[in-house]
Amino acid sequence: MIDHELLSRQLVRQLRGHRSQRALSRRLQYTTNVVYLWESGRRWPTLAAFLWLAHRTGVDVPSALDGFRAPDDDEVEPWRSAALPGLLRHLLGQLPAVAVAKQIGLSRHALGRWLRGEAEPRLPDFLRFVEATSTRSLDFVAAFVDPVLLDEARVPHRRLVAARALTREQPWSPAVLLTLELADYQRLEHHRDEWIAKRLGLAVAEVTECIQLLAAAGQIHRHRGRWRRVEVQAVDTRIPSRPVDLKRWWAQVGLDRMATADGSISFTVCAVSQSDFEEMQEAQRRHYRAMRARIAESAPGERVVLLNLQMLALD
Repeated sequence: MIDHELLSRQLVRQLRGHRSQRALSRRLQYTTNVVYLWESGRRWPTLAAFLWLAHRTGVDVPSALDGFRAPDDDEVEPWRSAALPGLLRHLLGQLPAVAVAKQIGLSRHALGRWLRGEAEPRLPDFLRFVEATSTRSLDFVAAFVDPVLLDEARVPHRRLVAARALTREQPWSPAVLLTLELADYQRLEHHRDEWIAKRLGLAVAEVTECIQLLAAAGQIHRHRGRWRRVEVQAVDTRIPSRPVDLKRWWAQVGLDRMATADGSISFTVCAVSQSDFEEMQEAQRRHYRAMRARIAESAPGERVVLLNLQMLALD
């Protein structure tokens, strides 16, 4: 479990670089040595103050926020308070605010004040918010500082990188990993590759390879005859130079399983205006985020499911 308070202190310290705390405080236009207070944990920078700090220490903040805010949300400098509600609302998406607030230890009223721009999150709280809404707090940190330089981020980031490399090397590994969490698997007396192979419709050798790779990457460990998941990792399928195009790969899995899988498939071919096409794309993104929220709350784990949404311009 990451200590987001400690991570915030280390992040500020790394951005400070060779400057003294007092000199950087003056550069940030504070009359007090606020950087000392941030690094000591006596106070915390707000999100706006952190982004201003990053800007003043040479970080290209708009580029760092790519992937965390809406593509067209660039009219206001991101370290301005007016820009923050849009960033927070984009990260929240269709997730239930009450559940997110509870997960990060806030009341829904406090979270609502963030979203309305009536209050600003402190940096540790914002990192918890990013983790609760997207499991990408380490990606956010990495956009500003190399996580290898931060004691609190070094090991979890290494595991995250290993998990993503594993997913690109053997795309079935997330499905095998999820199968280990199924209630039916937990009732087995001991692990059997052939049980998972039958459940997922895979060759036993393929399951064996996935288990070996997951264990080597530190994603699972053996416990009382069965494998257990070590931690949840976010997998960003937009990583460039990947050996396998994961979106295309899973689309092909859906095509291969279309005739035999238990599920639903719908399609339509239509002609629409450009403005409607753009609105439909945004509606699809909202629907996908809503489905992700439903998945996050679903329990117990009883089925491993492929959710694949497609909308393509054919002309």
